[in-house]
Amino acid sequence: MNRKNKIKKKVKVREKRISLGPFKILGLTLVLMLGGFFAIASAYLTTEGIKRVKSSPYFYVKSLKINGTKVVPESKIIAIIKNGRESLNIFDVNPVRVRNELLKEGWIKDAVVQRIFPDTIHVEVQERVPIARIHLAEGEYLVDEDGIVFSKSSREFQNLPLLLGEFNRQDLSSVKKVIDEYTGVSNSYPKEIVFDASTIRITDLSGILVTLDREDL
Repeated sequence: MNRKNKIKKKVKVREKRISLGPFKILGLTLVLMLGGFFAIASAYLTTEGIKRVKSSPYFYVKSLKINGTKVVPESKIIAIIKNGRESLNIFDVNPVRVRNELLKEGWIKDAVVQRIFPDTIHVEVQERVPIARIHLAEGEYLVDEDGIVFSKSSREFQNLPLLLGEFNRQDLSSVKKVIDEYTGVSNSYPKEIVFDASTIRITDLSGILVTLDREDL
């Protein structure tokens, strides 16, 4: 049996070294340096550009348009918009912040705040409509159509029905329905609405008493 000699072939692989040369290295370095310079310059110019735009007299607020107010003074709304500033740039006005501050005012049910470029702020206000009065520990307050107790009452609202007795949040939300049903039947406006465990007693200015079952509401 013939033995086969295994011949190991050694293959020499020559490593090829890439040589950029001094000029190519210098060129690559310059490209990287210029790229970094332009990146920094671009960021700086963008920041400065934004600052210049925001400080430009072209964007100073020249007109404040406020609609929908009957009770809330416009001066109070303007003070909220300005937020302590004498001169106002339109970019200084944050519509979300202004709206949130306006909604803290008891009389304001909703508000829409818009920036109209280049120099106008428009505020549309929806005020609450009081339909009844209620006695609380702190005094007499107003109740709106949604059953929200929102502001202290005054003499000009003494003609509104006075809510008495034991009532909860659901009872307050049903006050408008009670008033509407009563005025629809009697053609007069309630003077007092008294809630008890099972009934609602309504008295008008003429002294007529009407009793409603709570379960009917």
